[in-house]
Amino acid sequence: SPPTLASWSKSWLGKKYTKAEFLKDANAQEQFFNQYLAVAKRYNLTPEETAVAWHAGWGELGTGLASTREARFRAKLATQMQTPENRRYVKKFSTFLGT
Repeated sequence: SPPTLASWSKSWLGKKYTKAEFLKDANAQEQFFNQYLAVAKRYNLTPEETAVAWHAGWGELGTGLASTREARFRAKLATQMQTPENRRYVKKFSTFLGT
């Protein structure tokens, strides 16, 4: 989403990108995705969880008390993993990866 892109690009890349700017900058896209994967790795997400977090959003990870952030994120992600839309997304993702 545009607000997420602006916030995360400022944090990760040092500049608030608009959607149009971001789509024109392949280097920024690569750096952004590498940062995204680093966060997924830090939280030990499976490839399927990483795909759903990308598709559905990180939800609780950036909000509230730091001491409960990860637990709230994991609870929301577990719910998101079960929605019909995200199950279809994971199936497409897995098919693409051949897993």
